[in-house]
Amino acid sequence: MQDKSNHRKNKTNYGRYMKLLLTGDWHIRQSNPENRTDNYFDTLVTKLMILFERGKNEDLPILQPGDFFDSPNQSNYVLSLLIGNAVNLHTIFCVMGQHDLRFRNKGNTALDVLEAANIVQIITTKPFSYTSNVHIYGCSFGEEIPEIITPNKFNILLIHKMIVENKLWATQEGHVFAMNLLRKTKFDLIISGDNHTSFISEYKDRLLVNCGSLMRSSKEQIDHKQMFVIYKTETRKYDLNYIPIAPAETV
Repeated sequence: MQDKSNHRKNKTNYGRYMKLLLTGDWHIRQSNPENRTDNYFDTLVTKLMILFERGKNEDLPILQPGDFFDSPNQSNYVLSLLIGNAVNLHTIFCVMGQHDLRFRNKGNTALDVLEAANIVQIITTKPFSYTSNVHIYGCSFGEEIPEIITPNKFNILLIHKMIVENKLWATQEGHVFAMNLLRKTKFDLIISGDNHTSFISEYKDRLLVNCGSLMRSSKEQIDHKQMFVIYKTETRKYDLNYIPIAPAETV
């Protein structure tokens, strides 16, 4: 059995704090969505390489909040490409979204293959001690939000759940408001996935980051700007970075 306590994090001594790269839903797939006219997969890989290069150059862990893949079944080509390009990254922490799990149980998905290859670490509801001061909790799709059991640490929640800044449409149901979640849970930092729009909510000195989807896959996302965030746990400051996109009419 793999000893996850000796994950690749140990190659760098971060001390008590660290700097993180926060991202959103990747929905990795080879096939083109109905409304895309470019090569969707090639464009997606180009954007992933922007994240990977930033992560590699600054030795940053990447926190990805689920829907890593667009389906639990992926070709050997996709898996080998990801393993080959991510092997030199510090690590990728993630949870499972509904697209990672669709029709399958945990333990039998493409994301599990990447974890076995030591490319990703799937975070569970049990806090993962990344440094002496920073703990990461996970909440995959359909799971209950965990209770904080390490109140004196910097606590991070990586979650796949429909969290919104405001309702996406007037009759929307089954969502959680970002500000309510920040007030209720007391996590210092929340990275959420499932909502493909981008927003950041702040309550006191606590932050919720929803980067949205890495790609535009429908006409409704014509104005969506893909972003990622660099966050420093010691200062609680962040830098917002936008990923270059092609004009909608060309893709």
